[in-house]
Amino acid sequence: DPSIAAAERRNWIRRQLIVAASTISAIAFGGTLAMLNEVPIGIADKNRPIGIPLPPDFIHNYLPKVPDHTPDFMMYPLVAVVFLYIFLNRFRWVILRRTAIWYGVCMGGRCLTVPATFLPDPSPICRLPQHPAGTTCGDMIYSGHTITVCAALSVILKYVDPLWVRTGASAYAFMTFLAIICSRLHYTRDVLTALMVCATTYHLFHRGLVHRVDIYVRYHFLRYFEMDYFMFLIEDRQMAREGRTRRYLWVRGGIGETFAQIADAYTRRRDRRQR
Repeated sequence: DPSIAAAERRNWIRRQLIVAASTISAIAFGGTLAMLNEVPIGIADKNRPIGIPLPPDFIHNYLPKVPDHTPDFMMYPLVAVVFLYIFLNRFRWVILRRTAIWYGVCMGGRCLTVPATFLPDPSPICRLPQHPAGTTCGDMIYSGHTITVCAALSVILKYVDPLWVRTGASAYAFMTFLAIICSRLHYTRDVLTALMVCATTYHLFHRGLVHRVDIYVRYHFLRYFEMDYFMFLIEDRQMAREGRTRRYLWVRGGIGETFAQIADAYTRRRDRRQR
């Protein structure tokens, strides 16, 4: 029937527009808050104390200093590999949206904490009022490098299936955290605070997504935010009923049975409305 085909086409276009709008909004949210960090970084750079003794730090006292840009050289490859995995993943926009939202919340909190307290910078290049271009001084609490590494690691831990990949990524992230401290980019407290902020934000955000099925289906924001994920799951459940399966490359199985229940509830709700 041409009218039914046209209606299905309109619904498909509507769903794609919703997915595009929610994805662009989430990425814009995270990117904007990340760029806004330049404002408190500039404030901290101008107000950082100079010429006063540094507070004692446990790791600074017992581990040798590494070159200044070691954390960057370790962080960028991890982020690049994670972005490559995301864009090769069928759930690429779902992963990008989720990660961008909670990453933006963490960076937004940093906009408040960095200019709140000014501490002497432990890096030797920040001992004088002027420092080399491309470096930041004074932005201590809490570590932005740690947030970025946590965001990349969270994608691997939640979505990648081989255990050896998750174990290797966790070890690599731990070494990066040590490099952040040993390069004197941050105090140990800055990295630990960032880890606690990331863990708390990540847990609360994803717990809000995986909520009771009836609440999930009822709220429009959650349905629109996860629209393409619902569609994928409905297709997969339909294939499973027909005895067919779809394999995903290095994706953890199902990414949660709760979402399959949500997809079923969403399908039943849609069928009731059509009847």
